[in-house]
Amino acid sequence: MEATAELYMAYPHISVIYLRVIKWGKDGIIATSDSGICMTITMQIVFAEKQLNEKTKGACKSFGAEKTQVDIFVVKGSPRWDKEHTFPPEQPEK
Repeated sequence: MEATAELYMAYPHISVIYLRVIKWGKDGIIATSDSGICMTITMQIVFAEKQLNEKTKGACKSFGAEKTQVDIFVVKGSPRWDKEHTFPPEQPEK
């Protein structure tokens, strides 16, 4: 579930989106929701952390954003879409 609170023209606006996990592995999570009228929302969480200097870490922490966030819109059927939505079957460990 993703919840967002924003101000629009000085009035609060809250939205909640429910996502279905389509991949959960040691490197991250990919979840999607197709409840939107014009687009599908896909959230990708990567567990690798980016190194930040102490000043930047402090600024991020004061805003409650200690981790990096990136929003990307990818057109369904594009090469990137196909690459990110095609998963090889997992191979058993030897």
